[in-house]
Amino acid sequence: MKNFLSIKMSKHYFLFFFLLGTLFFLSIDNRSFGQVAPQFMLPGHEESINCLAYSPDGKQLFSGSKDGKIKIWDVANSYKEIKTFSASHDAISGLSISHDGTMMAIGTYKKLMILNTTSFKINSSIKKAHATFVKSVHFSSDDKYLVSSSWKENALMLWSVDKARLKKVRKFEESNWTDDVDFTSDNKYIISVNHSKTAKQWDVQTGNIVRTFAGHNDWIYALKITRDQKMLITGSIDNTLRLWDLKSGKLMNTLEGHLAGVTGLSLSIDNRYIASCGLDSTVLIWELGKIEPIARFEAGSAILAVEFSPDRMSIASAGADRTISIWDIRPYLKKD
Repeated sequence: MKNFLSIKMSKHYFLFFFLLGTLFFLSIDNRSFGQVAPQFMLPGHEESINCLAYSPDGKQLFSGSKDGKIKIWDVANSYKEIKTFSASHDAISGLSISHDGTMMAIGTYKKLMILNTTSFKINSSIKKAHATFVKSVHFSSDDKYLVSSSWKENALMLWSVDKARLKKVRKFEESNWTDDVDFTSDNKYIISVNHSKTAKQWDVQTGNIVRTFAGHNDWIYALKITRDQKMLITGSIDNTLRLWDLKSGKLMNTLEGHLAGVTGLSLSIDNRYIASCGLDSTVLIWELGKIEPIARFEAGSAILAVEFSPDRMSIASAGADRTISIWDIRPYLKKD
């Protein structure tokens, strides 16, 4: 009888410790989700970093800061700093690299500029391109045009880019402060997002609004358009990402995972993954078509910019802590 009880008790102890051990390892896994250390950390800016951009060939990373400086980092050489130059006496608020890699558009609190990425000379500089500071800038896919947005002025501006010279083409009257703006890949439309909680699709030729995307509960800070022009992705201060059918304007999905406002989005070059960053100091990676993030990375403070590397091996993020973090994302993505 004693042997039977001891065997029975040992089974219960085994089950108890098995479950305890399982819970322990699960708790470690839950805690470690997002606790991965950056592959590289790049200090040097003196103020918060507002924007990031990789060169099209993936060899360089550019960062723009509130300190008025732009830094260039050598990707292949462990992101060693190549050059720092003062692009402006005021904060860098927008940054975009042309698709051919020869030009950089820079938006600041007072100017809109075009920089040659080889000589680092300013080819064109326009004071008061907007009544207030330039919030975002993006080249058209053929690099012939540039679109810019602004806070307070309630307007978008379309510019022609001829031999790196800017010329105003059209002003689009917005209804509220506009945070982000970009072209569709065929350059026929511009999409903007603003403080009125909506995204708008504009006809480039006529300047008319052809579609409005409404559904967010707070102002929208960032947008991305898939290269096949089937989907619009928006990130909002309401803590969510929303996926929209670009043709119909229908809301396709809402992605919840951030605990504070979404401030930046990036789309992998193959259109398979989304990276989002936020005021909750996290970067999340999402597989397009899924509603749960597949990876979470945690920084020390609010993150304002995030970018996939063109080879889809890394993500760069930066923000209020004045440091760029480079995250190795290969373990989280599907093998091709």
